[in-house]
Amino acid sequence: MMKVTVAVLFICVVLAVASAKKCDNSDECEADECCVKGIIFSSRCQKMKKEGDLCIQHPDEWKEEGKFRFACPCVEGLECKKEEKDENSILPAMYKCHAT
Repeated sequence: MMKVTVAVLFICVVLAVASAKKCDNSDECEADECCVKGIIFSSRCQKMKKEGDLCIQHPDEWKEEGKFRFACPCVEGLECKKEEKDENSILPAMYKCHAT
């Protein structure tokens, strides 16, 4: 059963990547998207992060040649803020998009 679940998830990821528009910079993407530099695949347009989405702090530091590395930043009007971390948690602090 686990193998089937992993296979289905893999197919979904491949289809999502394949359906995204290729880009050379964010100007080629829709207004609510940015160009994300691919690690395996070519660069693709992805949706900007919405409120409550996980995000990367200081996204402009991860931008090169008009493309973001890893993920789009939060939409305009939101900022990437550190979530309160349970002091007993072994997980690193997470960042999410919140209203400014």
